[in-house]
Amino acid sequence: MSSRNRRHRGSLGQALVESSIVVLLMIVLSFTIFDFGHFFWALLTFQHAVSTGTRFAITNSAFADMNRDESIRHAIKEATPGFAVDNDDISFYNVTADSPGAGGPNDVVRVTVEHDFSFLTPGIEHLFEGGRLRFQVSSTMRNEPPPFE
Repeated sequence: MSSRNRRHRGSLGQALVESSIVVLLMIVLSFTIFDFGHFFWALLTFQHAVSTGTRFAITNSAFADMNRDESIRHAIKEATPGFAVDNDDISFYNVTADSPGAGGPNDVVRVTVEHDFSFLTPGIEHLFEGGRLRFQVSSTMRNEPPPFE
């Protein structure tokens, strides 16, 4: 076998190794981009849900067979399709009275949701404690006054 054929065969092996490395890096990069896109979509979904829950809270209304707190939690859960939100992850704070709760008419209320987000890309979960990123979303608004009688 001539030295030219041996050199050509060696460059084919080198090209295969280089291509494998590049393909692997591209796959990891693609999954990372997908993961962070999924994280930001989740963050926006929860921001929308908290705004929806806060708007529901300030109207001082409730769903049938539910008290006001349960109704606010239900409105938030309905606005987060595809996510499991525990009741313990949703909290209300009466800013006016500086106490927990949804407050009364003309009180300023803050609705907060906390959620654990899990990344799918191997290696990213090691950057966060427990492999999950816990984020918090809040919205503050003033409750409406009582209706005219």
